[in-house]
Amino acid sequence: MPKTKLSALAKTVEAKELKELINATVKLWRKSHLTYDQAGYVGKEIRRQLKIKRAAVRQTVVHRLSRDEEQKLIRQAYRETSTHGLLLKTLFLTGHGFPNLLP
Repeated sequence: MPKTKLSALAKTVEAKELKELINATVKLWRKSHLTYDQAGYVGKEIRRQLKIKRAAVRQTVVHRLSRDEEQKLIRQAYRETSTHGLLLKTLFLTGHGFPNLLP
């Protein structure tokens, strides 16, 4: 199934259909008493026979600031207000990001 933006109703219907498929697959695999390696092999062969390919576009790695860029950003924040500078410096030193500060 291609990854697209779906409405809430479509997601619910798709999730229900997938849940039914998962339950049917569990019953079949349970009857066969598959090991972990065998289950992996079965999944791989099913994808091969159905010609299901891995998604070409993957989530990319986040661009990280260099040490110099980080220092320039902190200096600029301190120029604006000392509170901004301290907040930004604290975030960099602790390794936390802005999403971690939101409730």
